[in-house]
Amino acid sequence: MKQALEETTLILPPFYKQSFSYLFFFYSFGILSYLSFPNYNLTPFILFIFPIFLVNWAANNKYLERTTFILLLAISFVLIGNTSMGEFQKSNLSEQEISNSEVFEAKIIEFQKKDQGWSKGIASITSFPKTGEALKNPIKILFFTDEKFKGEIDDILLVNSSLSRIENKNNPGEFDMKRYWQTKGIQHISFIQFENYQLVDKQKASYFQQFIRGIQKTFNSILENHLQDGELSIAKALILGDKSLLDSETRNSFTATGAMHVLAVSGLHIGLILQLLLGVAKLFSRIITKKIAVILIVLLLWIYALITGFSPSVIRAVFMFSVLALSQLSGRTYNPINTLFFTAFVILLFQPLYLFDVGFQLSYLAMLGIFLFYKKIESWFPTKNKILRYFWQGTAIGLAAQAMTTPLTLYYFHQFPNYFILSNLGLMLFSGIILGLGVFLFLLNFIPFIGQINGLLLFISIWLMFGFIQWVEKLPGSVAYGFTVPFSMVLILSVCIYFLLKIQITKKTWFAFGFLFFLALSNLIYTRWDNLNSKHVCIFNNNDLVFTLKKGAQIVCFYDSEVNEKHKVEFMLASYLKCYPGEINYISINKKNISTQFGSDKIKVTKTASGKLLEINGREIPFIYSNKTIFIEKNSVKMPWIEGERSLKNGSILYDL
Repeated sequence: MKQALEETTLILPPFYKQSFSYLFFFYSFGILSYLSFPNYNLTPFILFIFPIFLVNWAANNKYLERTTFILLLAISFVLIGNTSMGEFQKSNLSEQEISNSEVFEAKIIEFQKKDQGWSKGIASITSFPKTGEALKNPIKILFFTDEKFKGEIDDILLVNSSLSRIENKNNPGEFDMKRYWQTKGIQHISFIQFENYQLVDKQKASYFQQFIRGIQKTFNSILENHLQDGELSIAKALILGDKSLLDSETRNSFTATGAMHVLAVSGLHIGLILQLLLGVAKLFSRIITKKIAVILIVLLLWIYALITGFSPSVIRAVFMFSVLALSQLSGRTYNPINTLFFTAFVILLFQPLYLFDVGFQLSYLAMLGIFLFYKKIESWFPTKNKILRYFWQGTAIGLAAQAMTTPLTLYYFHQFPNYFILSNLGLMLFSGIILGLGVFLFLLNFIPFIGQINGLLLFISIWLMFGFIQWVEKLPGSVAYGFTVPFSMVLILSVCIYFLLKIQITKKTWFAFGFLFFLALSNLIYTRWDNLNSKHVCIFNNNDLVFTLKKGAQIVCFYDSEVNEKHKVEFMLASYLKCYPGEINYISINKKNISTQFGSDKIKVTKTASGKLLEINGREIPFIYSNKTIFIEKNSVKMPWIEGERSLKNGSILYDL
């Protein structure tokens, strides 16, 4: 019995050492329980079993007392998670009916202006003037607008535009936008044209808001004076967290090399800034004590969070590092993993839906991987050479973070950057230099000669970093596509990785999880091979008919829209190609019938009275365009605006050939 308990302790940490690891799990389970069974109240269940635990407590058995105490905590935190999720839903994401009126009054709270194309913003609806309906809880909406739009933050607008719920199209590889915006308390979207709104009022910002915006404007102006084009967009994203200037080419390059996290101010940036400020503080160790220095640095981190827009990723990172720094400063023995889960618990207490936010999941998994595996991975290659040790330590950090995040990134993004170690080595060097030069540029810009040199060095560093990223991207096989991973496989892989890299574990356990990991990895490889070599027709949920015919590495896309709108189709198919990669060709079927051959397959698309008809080797797939069609052909597919079974509104349809 004693040996079994010792082996269990080696696998899972005891409750008293990492209590918040367990409490976070219980609380998260409570959140999930509410979302799974929103109509069930757990309170009667708790009241029923509570006396049973009291009886066990009264038994004066130390083991029973300890077990009962943990069970009571578990049940309490499940109930707290269930209740907090319910209250959050009622106050923020209630199923409040949007008025049928298309006229509403809203205040702009966020806005990213673009010179070309659609600009994006977030507004808060306060009333529906036409119906006289005032809202107790303002409704946050996502809105898009054209180049002529003149609105700014704090403007109050009277808008004449329809509101619709944000829904996923459920096409292959598509990102879950509905859940993404729900985590920000947003469920509706509107498109506001220049002629569809008028300025009603402008709410004056508070002095504090004006101060912060003044600093943001000053920092933006400093960067614009020294940088331009691509270097300016990367600098604003990396230093200030403003990604509005990034073009698709830059985003794709960073994504393909596993470096996209560099362009979002998060744990990496806050950690680097913390180390930079701690290094500067050491120079003044005779003037200020370590305690005062750490407190000042934590305050500076929160000011930096304000300047970068107080985004969720920044709040997470600053709060996490603040607690870690202050815990270490206390001088007491503290468990970093327990502290990590404490910060996660506090954040979810105020915003339960962050549990489903991709950034939240990946940032905490990366930190957890570093805390769990860094020391063991570092011990694989001991060296006394300072330079080699520095680069190996950086590599070990990257490997530890990647070990915990890889299963989830495969699940969300369906790709794996094969040279992530190489790209992270370069980024470890460049990102630290760029952040340091950026901070010093803001501090020393008023000194003409020094400011110009600093700006030049910043330009060169960003230019070299992006050149390095593009070089890695162009290496053969830089990205592996084709991963479609079920969430159950994410859990299996994560558990296996945890036990295989655990510092202390029995040989039997290691071999058991090693075999399970081998089976999971084999399944992953086979599924990817099957996706690469699949033969199918995929019909997409899109207002214009779009379908692909895939045979192994060759894909043909047929689209029923103008040739000059091909870029829209390409944008939609980008996610599909991550799941089913191949060389793709595009053929427009707009206003015409076609008959062609794809290898040994004969393809024919003709216009019919009810829509269009696709024939592949004699197999017919009718597309229904009109909801007035009385006779619905067998195996027909309905376009998204038609309700019912086999409607594309429910998601894409895939036929195996």
